[in-house]
Amino acid sequence: MPTDYIGIDIDSLSHGIVQHDPLRMLVALINARYMYPNIPIEVRTTRHGFHIKICKQATIQEDIEVRRLLGDDPQRLFYSERHIRWGMPDWTIDVLFDMKQNSISKSYTREIRPI
Repeated sequence: MPTDYIGIDIDSLSHGIVQHDPLRMLVALINARYMYPNIPIEVRTTRHGFHIKICKQATIQEDIEVRRLLGDDPQRLFYSERHIRWGMPDWTIDVLFDMKQNSISKSYTREIRPI
């Protein structure tokens, strides 16, 4: 079963880089646009970086390969690959959040619209 989209998490904190590194996001976005010139792509800011969402269905293998090529968070890739090995449902393989909630606060992502 394919994934609904390909999501890349450019999470600066996991790489020890300054938060919201727009250059890393821009490189990933340009490469995604090159790979999928006719597919809608969304970019959102988060507290710790950026989410890039390629609005294209993909096989699990394609999803993992594209995320790795575009610089997805290595920890997130590790969990996705582990979920595959454990036989978990496909929808747990590639998850980006529009809202996260814990006992203290809610956080939302903000879409970056082209000028």
